[in-house]
Amino acid sequence: MPSLLGGEVLPPGNSHLLGWAGYPSLGFLYAQGLGGVDAGGEMQLGWATGELEAAGFLRAPLWREGASALAFRARAGLYACFGAAYGRYAHRGDTGFLLAPGLAFSAPAGGATLALGLDLPAAATGARGGGAWLAPTASASLEAPLLGDLSAGARFSLARRYDRGGAPGALRSPDTVVELLFLLGYRLF
Repeated sequence: MPSLLGGEVLPPGNSHLLGWAGYPSLGFLYAQGLGGVDAGGEMQLGWATGELEAAGFLRAPLWREGASALAFRARAGLYACFGAAYGRYAHRGDTGFLLAPGLAFSAPAGGATLALGLDLPAAATGARGGGAWLAPTASASLEAPLLGDLSAGARFSLARRYDRGGAPGALRSPDTVVELLFLLGYRLF
């Protein structure tokens, strides 16, 4: 079963749903195989910072050798920060547009799928005269089939986020973001 975090695109007509929860976010990703590319949508809430991302998702293959695959992936959509006011995670409220291009590689690891990602999420925001943030991110995940169309796994990522101007995290920039998420996937059809 292809991972939505990896480089292997879905077969035409297949659709998958991937949900995650952990530190510091929870969310879901839906994708449909369209014959050579995958398209769908993603929603993620960074509960530690009060940030919400709602974006379209696209994944297109770049290279394949046996069961290993490399793909270009991107998200584009809306970004909102609700201004978490607690401790080290304090962010100022803001809204803007999100763009997150990246690369995803996947390979079999026994009965599981290992996925590696390099992404460059960025947002342009409008409050306080405007601002922007950029967060180069490296990630690794492992997903294994559980029962039938159900899979489970975990994802670890490390990012360095740079906020400028009126962006929500500018008061703490640059910031290192470590993420550990537990994954649950389901092949819908």
